[in-house]
Amino acid sequence: FVCDIPQHHSSSVGIQMLKLLFFTLLLTPSLSMISLNTIKATGKSQNSSKVLTILVHGLDSSSKTWETTMPHLDGPSVAVDQRGSGYSPLGNPDNFSQSALVEDLHKVITDNVNADDEKVVLIGHSLGGRVVTGYAATYPDKIAALVIEDMDIAERTPDANGLVQLKPYDGVFDRQRSSKESLIQALNDVGYPDSFVERGLSNGRIEQNAKAPQSSTWWSHVNPDFRKLCYPHVLSTSQGKADCRTLASLFKEKKINFPVHVLVAGEEGTVCIEDSIQEMKEILGDQLTVHRYPDAGHSIHSTEPVKYQETINAIINKC
Repeated sequence: FVCDIPQHHSSSVGIQMLKLLFFTLLLTPSLSMISLNTIKATGKSQNSSKVLTILVHGLDSSSKTWETTMPHLDGPSVAVDQRGSGYSPLGNPDNFSQSALVEDLHKVITDNVNADDEKVVLIGHSLGGRVVTGYAATYPDKIAALVIEDMDIAERTPDANGLVQLKPYDGVFDRQRSSKESLIQALNDVGYPDSFVERGLSNGRIEQNAKAPQSSTWWSHVNPDFRKLCYPHVLSTSQGKADCRTLASLFKEKKINFPVHVLVAGEEGTVCIEDSIQEMKEILGDQLTVHRYPDAGHSIHSTEPVKYQETINAIINKC
């Protein structure tokens, strides 16, 4: 902008403007976007003209959770390691927020689509379901279809679900250790039970460091820092409801029109609260379809893979 300032006031006014700019920058939260690690697959059709599918993992997980799903999808796909998970850096914990997770994801999507107006099928499992809903509410024009796997919009506390109850620890967790034994001990020390660690060793979430294969170090895709930060910034908040209401408003105003699918695991495996699923239906109305998998565990894509892939491919092929 152009501003006419009398000569004798220009110096003092300029200093005041610089001070104002400095304090504005100081007090404005920085999202400090992280460059995420990703894995890519062409899918069984190997048809690059098919809509791109983006897959987002949940707590104590990484892009590895999608490795057995991606080859069976009708079209190309990209799975992300969210900040602090898999091989993605955590960054400054003070910059962690749902908005930061959304912006990280936006960078992946814009880097992998072929045109500015290209849309994607966006899938989020568990905590990832909250993140993708937030993304859709922020960047609705990028969505061809939204899929939320076994997650609702209820506010939840760290002791609500799962085997893991973190113990207090200081500082930032070091995911790289000199040996398998030292990494197992470190995970045990912060609250991950032996059964969880054994499963991590079998599914590759605890492995020799693939990014430094000659170092003989061991790496954990699981990060207690990510779990610890996700509750106050995502899961324990009302943002999930707010994001659904934002989408409902945009649907009502006919500014956007894409399907929303919620996939619910069986009674013994699901983390979903039925009242919260019903609330989502009330908010989103006919835009929402609920799919149920009575024999599936929380990770539907792992425990009912064939039915899951059939559902996702049907969604992809309607886009």
